[in-house]
Amino acid sequence: MTVAIVDFRPDHAAAWAQLNTAWLVEGGFAIEAKDRVAIDDPQGVFLDKGGRIFIAERDGEAVGCCAMIPTHDGVEVCKMTVTPAARGLGLARRLLETCQAAARDAGAVRADVFMEKRL
Repeated sequence: MTVAIVDFRPDHAAAWAQLNTAWLVEGGFAIEAKDRVAIDDPQGVFLDKGGRIFIAERDGEAVGCCAMIPTHDGVEVCKMTVTPAARGLGLARRLLETCQAAARDAGAVRADVFMEKRL
């Protein structure tokens, strides 16, 4: 089994959409308009604004993701999930560590993990 954290590529778009839709549905959440925009346009929502998206791949298959976007004093980490079948492999930690390293490399002084509270 090979596991890697890689930068988002255009060919990850379908996996990005599936991963993010799945965690919302799994959690019993409605997919709101802001979710739909982030799911459908990762380039415009994250990458074009100086953010990054990381994909966790197991044997070449996308099994997790995490995005980060610049804030006024650092970065915000959001849209993080790992498929149920890949949980327990430490991928969430690796995704966060990758975001932290990228934030440090970009000169961020703080990194916040955005935990969206949904009612």
